[in-house]
Amino acid sequence: MRASHGVLVGLIKPIYLPSFVYSLGTGAMIAGQVLLGLKLGFGSVWLSSVIAATGLGGMFGSLFGGWVVQRFGERRGLTTTTVACAAVLALTTVAVWVQWPGLKTLFIVALLISALLDGVWAVARQSLVAELVPNSHRGRAMNLYGAAQRLGRMTGPLIAAVLFAVTGPEVVCLAHAVLALVAVVILVRSMPSPARRGDGIRAVESAPPAVRPLAAFIGVGLAMAALNALRTNRDLLIPLWGDQVTRLADERIALVMALGVALELALFLPAGWVSDRYGPTLVAASCLILMTVGFAVLLLPGTGAAGYVTAAALIGLGNGLGSGIVKLLGVTLAPAPSRALFLGRWVALVSAGSVVGPALIAFGAAIGGPPASVMLTVALGVVATIWLLCLGRPMIARARRALAPVDPV
Repeated sequence: MRASHGVLVGLIKPIYLPSFVYSLGTGAMIAGQVLLGLKLGFGSVWLSSVIAATGLGGMFGSLFGGWVVQRFGERRGLTTTTVACAAVLALTTVAVWVQWPGLKTLFIVALLISALLDGVWAVARQSLVAELVPNSHRGRAMNLYGAAQRLGRMTGPLIAAVLFAVTGPEVVCLAHAVLALVAVVILVRSMPSPARRGDGIRAVESAPPAVRPLAAFIGVGLAMAALNALRTNRDLLIPLWGDQVTRLADERIALVMALGVALELALFLPAGWVSDRYGPTLVAASCLILMTVGFAVLLLPGTGAAGYVTAAALIGLGNGLGSGIVKLLGVTLAPAPSRALFLGRWVALVSAGSVVGPALIAFGAAIGGPPASVMLTVALGVVATIWLLCLGRPMIARARRALAPVDPV
């Protein structure tokens, strides 16, 4: 227990604190980008299209991040990319203040730059956790990393609210730039030198991968992309169902969503312990099953407010149980010599789920309204669970056996 505590405490400065600070900036940016776009004269349709395009930009940002970290290392890659992107974000704020003629174009570039920066940070932090943490503690380490990231994104809008009251939404780009620079300074100053990183991990750096990358992407990555689609659909379908089917008041829908988030946050550390103790396959499958059952509860005949709350609770429990599981599976399956490249592609593939999920909802809404959207989501969850258990489970088991020598004796 003390050894476990020491491993996790040792990650506060190099991983958790910079993740929290960086996520403050992204949370503020997310809260202010729509308001800033409207202030610049974008219509709602155009603005929605631009923000949707940044989701695709995030996928390419992950690929770029994998290449940067693999080519230059976490320290140089993060520092160079963060400084360059922060300069563009700060320039956007200045352009708003002086009303530069090409402001709309620069705003779109700033959104894409923010997505690209997210990709580099995601890959670099996962790569660092893989290097700094033995396999026996990675579940808890990844979950706490996810908790720090989510806490920052939840707190960021509060910072944005204060800034809006003082200066308006045009300052969110500058706030994102400043917080990203602060985060990278903390990370670089506290990052252990390569000589101090795990000897057991370096010992397997030259070993052949236990699972070929393409097989890992197909057998496990597709299931995790489906899980990401379910998570995205939760944020869309829970309020949609509460408004159009259950007919609850807005404040009650918000309370139900808050319940799901509370259950999710409560499971961060226990979920990591389960992953370390029983393996990530059990956790990933349980997450998919609980979320799928939660969505299915909405379709039961006569489901009213009680069924709606039950569904939201099951989905929240499933999502909380799977906290950090995508990141954990990524570093488990990644071949050590090309870890960053693998993680960049892994994050990009999983991110595709956030595009596929809303597309399913839109298709379902066109053919049969919210019930059809929920049915398609349930079908996706069932297929993903079977896919993971049949194809992914043996791959994950092989990868974990290959990592066993890096555990401390």
